[in-house]
Amino acid sequence: MAGDDTLSEKLRSIVTLSDGIMGAALVTSDGFALRSNLPADVDVEVLCAISGLVGASSAKASQELRQGAMSKTVIEFEDGKLLLEQGNEFVLMVLTKADTNLGMVRLAMRRLVVSLNEVIEELLEL
Repeated sequence: MAGDDTLSEKLRSIVTLSDGIMGAALVTSDGFALRSNLPADVDVEVLCAISGLVGASSAKASQELRQGAMSKTVIEFEDGKLLLEQGNEFVLMVLTKADTNLGMVRLAMRRLVVSLNEVIEELLEL
């Protein structure tokens, strides 16, 4: 299906944007991988499940704090960062090295989410 190829191509585009981006995945809100382009040594199912939980927890926190809908979550580790950005029907997850320019990554993620929303909306209409 052409839309499926488009999703994979768009996901690959953010990974090739910078050497500091180690991988990316599209994840359902309940933690299932729709598409992934993550390093071979990463357990995709586990990382996507964790990302689903983090996204759901962040959304719940935003409700409790009455701060509006959750849009982004950043988790910083000693050697890298995990960024999550909410789409209409998915979460975009990006894994980076510690010294990666987050401004550039966040801008690319925001643009990619808009584009992915359109592709997924078209797929859901089929």
